Amino acid sequence: MVSWAWPVLISWNEGLMPRPDLDPATLVDMEACFQEVLTTAPAECQIIIRLCRQDPLVEKTFREITYAGYWLSARLVELDCPDDLRHDISTAHGQRCFGKDPWLAAERCLNDYKAGCPEKPGLELAQRISEENEQKNVHQ
Repeated sequence: MVSWAWPVLISWNEGLMPRPDLDPATLVDMEACFQEVLTTAPAECQIIIRLCRQDPLVEKTFREITYAGYWLSARLVELDCPDDLRHDISTAHGQRCFGKDPWLAAERCLNDYKAGCPEKPGLELAQRISEENEQKNVHQ
């Protein structure tokens, strides 16, 4: 396992926020989505796919990130969120998963949307997340 990948990938802590209760059909759909990501990922994502195939913990973490993203997208569709904004929020969710529980990140992104202040993905968000993580580490 490549050591630099651990802080990026090992972001999910089972004790932080449990997966919401999901009906079996939704779980089947989520798993199909996860498998599609594994098989159709663009070239720049292939390192993650290789790591998923090599390490069960990385696969479990990436699966939860994918499931939480699927859940978030479904909630946004229910709220009639426009496709382009839903894409931005989903990308911001992926960034928020860096070093964080993906379900907490999804809940935060959904609440931000409901409050009318969804985060925009990109460098500014990455810097803000990095600063939040540094502050969290200082206070622990």
